[in-house]
Amino acid sequence: MTDPNAFSPGAPYGRRAGDYRYRSQALTGPVIVWALYLGGFVTGGLTTFIGLIAAYAMKGGATEAAWSHYIFAIRTIWVGLAWVVIGSLLFAVGLPLTLVLIGFVFLKAAVLIWGVLGLWFVARSVMAIVYAIKDEPYPRPRSWLI
Repeated sequence: MTDPNAFSPGAPYGRRAGDYRYRSQALTGPVIVWALYLGGFVTGGLTTFIGLIAAYAMKGGATEAAWSHYIFAIRTIWVGLAWVVIGSLLFAVGLPLTLVLIGFVFLKAAVLIWGVLGLWFVARSVMAIVYAIKDEPYPRPRSWLI
């Protein structure tokens, strides 16, 4: 039987194996990355870019749980960027075509893609923060959806 108050051999001096502060420190980095991602809505994407760099930088020495969050964060940016490009191409094609009234369909499709993409990005970020706060790895880090 394991004593919950016993010191863990791998834990730093003064920390107990069941100490919540010790367990959650491994996922502080991913929470910061996700907060930077969400801050990108206020800063025009600057903090999102900083979060991407941080995710790449911290991925190497991360625990398995943190690694899953970093992979999920990196994939979120690249998949999102691909959809931004698709929406931008639709917008660029639709803008001159508005002269013949067919371009409005392309413009609406671009705006719809950007709107759904924003909701998708926020949903992924919030779900990842929830898993990180619960001190759990993200269950599907290579998923395209949530």
